[in-house]
Amino acid sequence: MTPYDVLKDFAGPAATLVASLAVFSASVVFGRAQRKTAEAQVAIAQDKLKFDLFNHRYKIYAATKTLLEYVIHVRNLDVVDPEKVRDLYITIDESRFFFAPDIQAYLRDITSKVEKFLTLVGLREPRGTVDDRQWAAAADEIGAASHQLHLIYRDLPQKFEKALSFERVTTT
Repeated sequence: MTPYDVLKDFAGPAATLVASLAVFSASVVFGRAQRKTAEAQVAIAQDKLKFDLFNHRYKIYAATKTLLEYVIHVRNLDVVDPEKVRDLYITIDESRFFFAPDIQAYLRDITSKVEKFLTLVGLREPRGTVDDRQWAAAADEIGAASHQLHLIYRDLPQKFEKALSFERVTTT
């Protein structure tokens, strides 16, 4: 048997083996590329989710800030737009879907303090129905409630800082 006969006998199986190795190598390369693409898509989707969550949370934060800015200077209920206050309350109420329980409780506390403040302003309005001591006491309560709302407004960014921060944004 000559070397040519040996090569001739093994040429078919060798070609099959070489082709199989080529297909296997190509499959490995393409599989790795698809895996990297899938990992990148997961990272992008996670960042999009974080960004969307941030937008919803910031909308609630901005509504809370706007509500406080709006009512802090109210001294007469005639200037209060009930539709605006109601819309802000509705936006703030959506916190139950986007924030942890501690922030939800904080926001409920803010809206109850705003309600108390507006109630005090409303009680003080009929000047002729109360005596001077009651009038002065109501003014003191309004002042204290207004001061409390100012402090909440001042501390609002710090309270929301962690909830509105981005932990990680993909950079590839």
